[in-house]
Amino acid sequence: ECCSFEFPGQPCSMIDECPTPSPTPMITESYDPHCENGEIANGCEPVAVISAEKLRDLAEGAAETVAIANVLTDRPGIS
Repeated sequence: ECCSFEFPGQPCSMIDECPTPSPTPMITESYDPHCENGEIANGCEPVAVISAEKLRDLAEGAAETVAIANVLTDRPGIS
C-alpha cells in the first residue's frame, strides 16, 4: 500500500498503484581521497549514523536533529 502525505496532521490518502522501485544499483566500495591522502587530522571513522528520512519526519525529526547536534557539540572547527 502507498501513502501520500499532502498536508501535515492530515490522514494519508491511499492510492491504488504504488510506483515500482528500480533495483538498487551496485555500490562500488570506495574510500574518500581526503582520507587516503592523510588530509583528515583525526582519521576518517564514522561517529554517527543519521537518517535523512527521520530528519524530515514530524515525529522523529527533532530527536534526529538533537542527535546530530550532540555529535557536533564541542568539536574543534565546528561553531
